Amino acid sequence: MDLRHISLPTGRTRTTRREDAREGLCDSEDLLAAAIAQGSAQVPGQDFELQVVARRGCLLCTVWNEEFHLATMAMASTQIDSSELWRSMLETSLVAIRAEVSGQPPAPWIASRIEAAGLENQALHVWLDAAGPSLAWAWLDMLRLA
Repeated sequence: MDLRHISLPTGRTRTTRREDAREGLCDSEDLLAAAIAQGSAQVPGQDFELQVVARRGCLLCTVWNEEFHLATMAMASTQIDSSELWRSMLETSLVAIRAEVSGQPPAPWIASRIEAAGLENQALHVWLDAAGPSLAWAWLDMLRLA
């Protein structure tokens, strides 16, 4: 199975296999489990936290520092669950979205977007690019085990 990772502000799309995300998978599983259990969790080694809301086969993650909403990630495990989430990611963005990403991708997918307060945070950009697919694979694994 392939996971599509879409960066909404840039329009960049890539495909990740589970094996490709193996390096950060354990850390992502721990972070995601803590955030689901507590509503949020501090991202190790970073100055921001991850807040999550899980509903059916979808997961909405928001990244915050002490004051600001920095980024949003949405993950969908099935096509049935994903339409509303995809639409929400496009319609609620305050940052420009590339027109090429307006069509909903086939599930499973993760879409990420940097919010206005996170645009200049280079550590956030690097973390989202690296951790996004690992978090999505951790979510998919949790769904399979449930």
